[in-house]
Amino acid sequence: MAGLCEGGNEPEGSLKAILAQHNLETGHKIDFGATTILDKTSGYWDLVIKEAIDIQLDGNNFNRDVGLQLSTAWKPAINTLRPPAHGR
Repeated sequence: MAGLCEGGNEPEGSLKAILAQHNLETGHKIDFGATTILDKTSGYWDLVIKEAIDIQLDGNNFNRDVGLQLSTAWKPAINTLRPPAHGR
């Protein structure tokens, strides 16, 4: 599992509930020892845009909201940035 670091904005109880629901729905347990942070930023919009790009490159994530929807016009340029995180 990989993700962008938001500086711990998710309440701990919410994160536990999300992980528990994911486990119940998929049978997949999170290996926290194998997780990676893809990027860090202190700017809100930097984070939102980086997250939207990563979601477009690799949809294997825990996002529960729609978030920023990038225009499909950006897709060819974004796909040249790097291979999907989980396809490495």
